[in-house]
Formats: sequence, C-alpha cells, structure tokens
Amino acid sequence: GIQIRLANKSILRQDDRANKIWKKMKKEKLLSYGKIPKPGETIDGPFNYIVSPSIKNFVVAECHVRKIDFLSIKDRHYRAVFTRTKKWEGEWVSP
Repeated sequence: GIQIRLANKSILRQDDRANKIWKKMKKEKLLSYGKIPKPGETIDGPFNYIVSPSIKNFVVAECHVRKIDFLSIKDRHYRAVFTRTKKWEGEWVSP
C-alpha cells in the first residue's frame, strides 16, 4: 500500500572510520566478510569452503538522503515529496 523512494548520495568508505566499525563488530558478523573460494565460485559440496574474514572485504556505505518520495497506493492514491534543500518540508504532488 505504500511506496517510498529515496534519492541519495553514497560514499563507500574503507578508512579509519570503517576500521573502527570493523573492530567493534561481533565475531559471528565478521564471518560474512571472506570465504575461500570467493562467493559464487563452484565448490564440490555445500560446506567445501573456508571462512576467512578480512577487512579488505568490508566497506561502509555512507548515505546522505536528498529526497524522499512517498506514494500511497491504497484506495485513493496520494503522493508527497520531501527534499533536503527545502529543509524537509513536504509538498503534495500528483500521484
């Protein structure tokens, strides 16, 4: 019944900030950041891989939202757009 679209500018970080986040992560979360062979490569059995977490595989995506487009598709459709440049004040737009 609701659709939301976000327009944003993203920055991928592998820097000191990412390193600090990596160091605070729980061990079980780190398991997602490294397998041998690489994800998607063929293996002989379901568990024929080695877990090898590496910070080289870890990226922090920093997103800066610039626009929010809200659409209700319930019985009567309505839509509003909010933009950062207008201090997040919304305006009605045709759905």
